[in-house]
Amino acid sequence: MFVLLSVSLNALGQVRVEESLERLEARCTDGDQSACAKVGPLREERAQLDKLEMQARAFQARVPDLGIQDDNVPNLEKAYPLVVRDYFNSDAVLASHGNRRLNAEILTPCAQHFHNFWINPRRAWPTSESGEPDWELIYVLIVDHYLGFCC
Repeated sequence: MFVLLSVSLNALGQVRVEESLERLEARCTDGDQSACAKVGPLREERAQLDKLEMQARAFQARVPDLGIQDDNVPNLEKAYPLVVRDYFNSDAVLASHGNRRLNAEILTPCAQHFHNFWINPRRAWPTSESGEPDWELIYVLIVDHYLGFCC
């Protein structure tokens, strides 16, 4: 259940942004100046969500070279700092995350917490339909964990 719900997190964020943007644009067209003022920032947020998705896809493509998967088992603890560094070194950082930075001191305990959450109690992690670890989703979940739990 959690995995199915998590699969939609980024997509739901984009849907909400799209719906809000459509409503604001319609109100702006009708002359609502406060709606017009909100259209630009919301367009920027939509673009950043697209960049995050592209960043996650690019990371997934590099997984075979990173040594973070043994057969179909991800090493989430090893992947965690790679994902967090990749995110903060990209142009996908959301504006609301701009004041948060990579903190090397908490990276290891956060990686252990994330790994232990998925691996130790359940021996489960987000997977694709083929049974492989879904690194695109794992990427987004790691970023979400770091920003929501560790920062």
